[in-house]
Amino acid sequence: MKPIKASLVTILLLAISVCVPVEGGVCSEIYFDFEHGNQGWRIPDWAVEQGDYVGEMVEVGREGPLHENLALKLMCDFPRQSWAAAIVEFETVKGIKGKRMISADVFLPGKARKRCLKARIIVTVGSGWWIMEGKAVDLKPGQWNRVAARFDELAPGEEMRADTGEGKSDRVVTSGDIRKIAIRIERDASQWNRVRRYKGSIYIDNVVVRP
Repeated sequence: MKPIKASLVTILLLAISVCVPVEGGVCSEIYFDFEHGNQGWRIPDWAVEQGDYVGEMVEVGREGPLHENLALKLMCDFPRQSWAAAIVEFETVKGIKGKRMISADVFLPGKARKRCLKARIIVTVGSGWWIMEGKAVDLKPGQWNRVAARFDELAPGEEMRADTGEGKSDRVVTSGDIRKIAIRIERDASQWNRVRRYKGSIYIDNVVVRP
């Protein structure tokens, strides 16, 4: 198959697996199952340059995923005595409107110690690229963990005023437009000074974005 044709096939597969349409052709939810590749998820360039972000590589793999399906496999190397994180994100040029609930399944292999790592969902919204973080969830080793966040500020047509850091609140962010979705795996050094490092894989599957 020629490269151009292969690229077109990849794009079509991505579109089919991402959008779950309802009557009238409008997407009721956006679904990432990673059965046809990483679907645009990657480690952002800025995280590669940060010393406390320890994600090494992202690919699609089968080891340990739910129902033996493919999942996004994040390779990382968490140090022993410092705060660190690994992050993967999906960026869209057009933005995602009318969606406020995001969930994902995260699998931490059984070789990791209990209460070793946490996961949270982060979104970047509006023309000002304002960052909003969901609540961190403890990852239990050897099983799939549901991580979810509801961003009620993202109601369509609403606006959110962000603090500029100078005691002012004059920066307006259009909150119904999600530009990036990220899943961040974290370790809090204040709790883990005597815990061994974790070097290995973390799996992410079934990312759903819905109203």
